[in-house]
Amino acid sequence: MHALADFLDIRRARALLFFAVAILAAQNREARFEVASIRPAAPDSSNKFGMHAGGPGTSDPELFVCRRCSLHGLIVLFYDLTPYEFSASDWMDSELFDVSAKVPPGTNKEEFRVMQQNLLVDRFRLAFHREKREMQAFDLIVAKGGPKLQETTAPAELPAPPPKRPLRLDGDGFPILPPGREWAMRSSQEGRVSERFASETMGEFAMMIRFLFQPAVPVFDETGLNGSYDFTLHWVFIWAPVESGGPSISEAIEKQIGLKLQPKKRAVDVFVIDHIDKAPSEN
Repeated sequence: MHALADFLDIRRARALLFFAVAILAAQNREARFEVASIRPAAPDSSNKFGMHAGGPGTSDPELFVCRRCSLHGLIVLFYDLTPYEFSASDWMDSELFDVSAKVPPGTNKEEFRVMQQNLLVDRFRLAFHREKREMQAFDLIVAKGGPKLQETTAPAELPAPPPKRPLRLDGDGFPILPPGREWAMRSSQEGRVSERFASETMGEFAMMIRFLFQPAVPVFDETGLNGSYDFTLHWVFIWAPVESGGPSISEAIEKQIGLKLQPKKRAVDVFVIDHIDKAPSEN
C-alpha cells in the first residue's frame, strides 16, 4: 500500500513539474519588450548599417538598439541564423530601420531572444516555417594517419594573460603567438592567420569553420573525438590577395592537426518566410 502511495506521489510530483515547465515555456513565448520603436532610418552617405547594441549580458541590459538594420539583418540576428540557413529577397536588404526597445529589468538572454522574435511577428506580421533542403556541406573527419591534437589538461592555476605587444612574424609571414595554451587568440597579418584554440571540442571547431568559407557552408563534426583539445592553426584567408600563397583552411586542418574536410551533400534545416510586411505597423 505504501509503495502504491509513493508511486502516486511521484506521478503527482512529475505532473506538477511538467505543468510548471509548460507554464514557464508559455510565458517565455509571450515575452515582449516594454516599449519598442521601429522607424525608417535616415539617409547616411557613409552607407553604414547593421550596428546593434545593448540587452542582457551587455553594459546596457535594459535598452536594445539596432541602427540602420535591414529586415534581412534583423531576422538573421533575432533567429541566430547563418547565411546558408536563410536567403532573403532583395527588397529585404534595401529598406533600413532604426530599432529601439526597452527591456524589462531582470530579463535573461532566452527571454530577450523571444522578445526580439515577437517584435518581428507583431510589427511586421512575420510568419515562417522551417524545412530541410539538400546543399553542399562538409564533414569534419579524422584524416589518414590519425589526429595530431593535444588533449586539454586543466592547469592547477590559471596564469595572467600575456601582455599586449606587437607580434613577430615567422619566415612565412604568420604571426607568432605567445606561449601558453590557456589563452585562445587569433592574429592576422595581410590575410595570413595564426589562431590558438584552447579547450576546444570538435563540435565547437566545426561550427567555427563554417564561417571561414565565402559564402559560409554547413560543417558537421564526424570525427568521433569527444574530448577537449589544445592546438594552433596557420592558414591564409581564401579571399585575401597573398602573393606568396599559403595553406587554405582545409589544407591547414589536414596537414597541421590530422583532420579533414570531406565534401558531402547534406539535408540542412533552413528558415523559409511565408509572409512579412515591407513596413512595420505604427509605434
